[in-house]
Amino acid sequence: MGILQRIEYPDKTNPPQFSDTHIPEVSRKNDSPYIVTTLTKLIYSLWDRSIRQREFIWNSHYLIKEICDRKIYVLREAFFGLAFSPSVDVRSDSFTKLLNSFDLKRAKFDSQFFLLSCQFKQKNLLRRDLNAFYNLYKEFTGIYEQLKNYSDITSRRQPPLPIHYDIKALKEKYDDLNNQLATYLDYEAPAILKAFSEIFNLLLPAGSIIPPEIMKELYEDSKKIEEAIIPYTSMIPPEYQDCIWLLFEKLGYQVSSIQKPPHFKNIGNSCYLDSSLQALIALPIVKDRLQKDYLEETIAKLEFEIANGQLNEQDLNNKQFELINKKSSLERRKILKNELSLLLNSYQPVSENQISYVDYFLATRFSEPSSSVFKLRNLLFKSQLHPELEMENLKRQLDASSVFEVLMTEILEYTYSFQKFAETVDLPGRQFISREETLSILQIPFVTNISSLEELIRCSFEKEECVHADVEDRRAFIPSEGIIVNEQALTQVEDEMAPIRPERYQTWMRLKSLPDVLPIQLKRFAGNFEQRVKITDPVDFPENLEIDLSLYLDPSPNDHSSARYEIASYVVHQGGLNCGHYISYVKQGDEYWVCNDTASTIERISREEFCQNRNAYIVVLKRIPNDLQLIET
Repeated sequence: MGILQRIEYPDKTNPPQFSDTHIPEVSRKNDSPYIVTTLTKLIYSLWDRSIRQREFIWNSHYLIKEICDRKIYVLREAFFGLAFSPSVDVRSDSFTKLLNSFDLKRAKFDSQFFLLSCQFKQKNLLRRDLNAFYNLYKEFTGIYEQLKNYSDITSRRQPPLPIHYDIKALKEKYDDLNNQLATYLDYEAPAILKAFSEIFNLLLPAGSIIPPEIMKELYEDSKKIEEAIIPYTSMIPPEYQDCIWLLFEKLGYQVSSIQKPPHFKNIGNSCYLDSSLQALIALPIVKDRLQKDYLEETIAKLEFEIANGQLNEQDLNNKQFELINKKSSLERRKILKNELSLLLNSYQPVSENQISYVDYFLATRFSEPSSSVFKLRNLLFKSQLHPELEMENLKRQLDASSVFEVLMTEILEYTYSFQKFAETVDLPGRQFISREETLSILQIPFVTNISSLEELIRCSFEKEECVHADVEDRRAFIPSEGIIVNEQALTQVEDEMAPIRPERYQTWMRLKSLPDVLPIQLKRFAGNFEQRVKITDPVDFPENLEIDLSLYLDPSPNDHSSARYEIASYVVHQGGLNCGHYISYVKQGDEYWVCNDTASTIERISREEFCQNRNAYIVVLKRIPNDLQLIET
């Protein structure tokens, strides 16, 4: 969804008036000139150094201590004089009265927030409710910001002033109110925006002439919505966005769209699912693919290949086995595809079809993406498409790679194909090639002293020396066919083909085809089921966020697809083996976001913050089309 940014803003409304006019409003000098900002940082650095010096000479002569105390006092006052304007005397009686008035207003805010659920229910009273809510919002946020600034002032006194602890306790109460306000808007904002869009669309038909006073009222209301409601929600109905664009176009404003991913709420150990979904939502190509009937097309393609009669016996058996699995799971995969499409496209609540009345109640009561996540999780675990996603594990924290695997393989059908090659000193000059295989996630192991993602990928495609003293651990090679086979295929090999099991050999992998979306899993979890460890080695992204896989690809003559990819999103695992949390970092358009399902909303970050995170676990790559693909499109 998008939110609006205007090039030009009118003057802001006056700040709220506090009960005691003798106490000035305090604000940080965010608009300070560069020299003042630099000087402030320098003074703060000197102040901090002086405090450390004083602690170091604590047992020295009292005269030296007095000199340090004076130095600290001068630097401290200079810092607060530059960082805040105007200065405020937190020791005065007037300031104490002001805090008491804030405490009294807190009780009023508590009761008014409780009554918010009764507002925005009647269309003829929408403007009245919006004005009342906006005034309440401005008064609350004005006091809340002042408390945060006063807390900054008093906390930096060493030791902290006694009144600091009163301010801290009062600020914690306002923190609870702010969370209460954010929760209310997170649930109700989409319905409020839809109600306003219905009225706006009636007044803004194409080519209509609107009286200036009506345009002014529409603009004022949209400005209040943009300031007080939109920042608290990730679900902006497209009809509201369209009508606001039309309004600003009529007013002569320039607008730009910021693509903002939705915010999923944790519904109980669901961060592995939420982070995986948010990492895929960053890709418009996924949204477009879900509108196509590719599941049926895959089955039709398999039937054609089988009927064509050009496959050898083993490949024919593999295709027939794949076809049986595709057909038997088709209905389950179509239901999951439909639910995923619903979630990624419009973030609507789920319908009542094929769910219990309890699920329907939750979906209709909470009109938010988590309702669909709730149903999607149940469907995934009932589908039996992945061994880890079983109903007995529904409430457990699972690996995000399991979700990626079932989404990419069974629902989106984004897979890559590869072949393995091998050489052995037992048969010098002979090269063995495995049959073509398909997977959905490219697994990359860590290498000691290598942190670059590009280098880690390169190392995974290099030749690997394998030595197996135990015969049972060795791979089987068939000299007459020049192929590598596994144990399952070895049982089908005729005796005259005489497979050998060399003790020492080299093996490597080559890609044969690549999908439009390719997840890379950095193997941070190593060991067996009984003893696992988490690898915390850092991983560095390339500066341009691009990965070129053409060096490792042997495409077919008719495949002209690009092998260049860009990093569209990635998932990070925080914590250890037994407990942890998944969050995703998403590139949406030209903006970058952190999606955490336990936070009140998603957070916008800079490109540098997106690129410099070194804890990626699953990296989602999106293909960069070449000229031929653009022409075909």
